[in-house]
This record gives sequence, structure tokens and C-alpha cells, in this order.
Amino acid sequence: MAETPRGAGVLFYDRERERVLLYRRDSTPSIPFPGYLDILGGHTEPGETPEETAVREIAKSWRTCGAAAPSSSPPIGSSPSTRMRVG
Repeated sequence: MAETPRGAGVLFYDRERERVLLYRRDSTPSIPFPGYLDILGGHTEPGETPEETAVREIAKSWRTCGAAAPSSSPPIGSSPSTRMRVG
């Protein structure tokens, strides 16, 4: 039986300004929904947790746009204002 593909995404919501952060997917025709707006995320690699997937995909997106990823960051969900829903 084939394993169901898994993925993880992160929705960033600014409560103060009531906005969400989205990005525009690149226009490569071979990817699903080229050029559409999307949340940050991607496919889960074998043995990877959803949290690890989200962190890896966000870091990859930062590198793609030329931004430097932080060298260290607080653990996900470490403060009352930070929440991650997995599922």
C-alpha cells in the first residue's frame, strides 16, 4: 500500500493588524498552483515531524528570497503569543 503524502504549513497571523502572511508561489508550470498565494510549508521528508518540516520549509523560503535565516530562535510554541497547531 502506498503511503499518503504528508506535509506541514504555517499560518502567520498578525492580531494587531488583523493580517495574514502569504507568499506567491513561483511560476514554474510543473509545480501545483504556480503563481498562486499560499502559506509557508511543504512536503514532509521521511522520518521528519510536522514541526521539523515547517522549520525546514520556512528556512528554505527565506534563503530563496535572499533573507538570512536566524542562527537561533526560541522553540516553537515557547510563549503564549506563539502557537503551532499540528494536524
